[in-house]
Amino acid sequence: MSLVLVFFPLCMALVALLFPSGKFRPLLLPFTSSAHAAGTVLVLFRPALGNGPGTLILDPAAKVFLLTMSMLYLFASFYAAGYLKTRTDRSNRFFVACLLASQGFITLVFWSLGLGLGAPALFGTMLHLMTNAMTKGFLFLSAENMYNSYGSKNIDQVRGALRRVPISAAFFLAGFFAITGSPPFGPFASEFSILAGAFVGGHPVVGALFLVFLLLVFIGMGYTVLRVVQGTVPVDLPENNYRETFLLTAPLAAFMLVVLVLGIFLPSPLQALLRDAAVWLGGNS
Repeated sequence: MSLVLVFFPLCMALVALLFPSGKFRPLLLPFTSSAHAAGTVLVLFRPALGNGPGTLILDPAAKVFLLTMSMLYLFASFYAAGYLKTRTDRSNRFFVACLLASQGFITLVFWSLGLGLGAPALFGTMLHLMTNAMTKGFLFLSAENMYNSYGSKNIDQVRGALRRVPISAAFFLAGFFAITGSPPFGPFASEFSILAGAFVGGHPVVGALFLVFLLLVFIGMGYTVLRVVQGTVPVDLPENNYRETFLLTAPLAAFMLVVLVLGIFLPSPLQALLRDAAVWLGGNS
């Protein structure tokens, strides 16, 4: 049951990426959050369901934080679903997928703490939250630049972005490889730390499942991203005066530089801070 709390939102994020109907895709949010909240209550308050390997053993404060996070996602998901149902003029694919994936990654913090994966996995989880946020920074900014150029968020109308907005599209493509854990970007280092904690801590099944879901996310996102950046620009696309200026592309480079540096070199102060935080959260030094 404890593993379901992590992997179910990640599975639903993949479903959101591949789900063809934008009209019904927002309904995945309340469905997933309701199931996650129910599973959280069962894990925390029905110890008999958690006996054996994989039991979540959390102190009272950690239980409160996990339950609070689950309830916040539950309420936010119903609001987001209602809002997205009214905004049929724009694609909701990435918004829904990112919201579901973030729920899985945040649960991963408690999962690493409660399943005894130790400091390496906790270290990697917190590093991943940082690198993931930075990567989404230039992913979202580059997507906004493409939207301003095409005037549409409909993926069926956005083609050949590397020809129309080459700088933003290149950063968008690089962000795809970074967010899915490709070297030499920061998420690769953080995900490798999580995997190391799983295998070294004697949880090979957990590590194998983690790799499988990473592969599925890579395939799902790749199908969408490559359709956007490759191909030819639609001939019926209206012209506009949008241009990729320095002020619009420099923030993308700044975000990407940070993500790249964190994948190659982790500064000693930050490394010590994350290690101390992992030990404080319950990982062995």
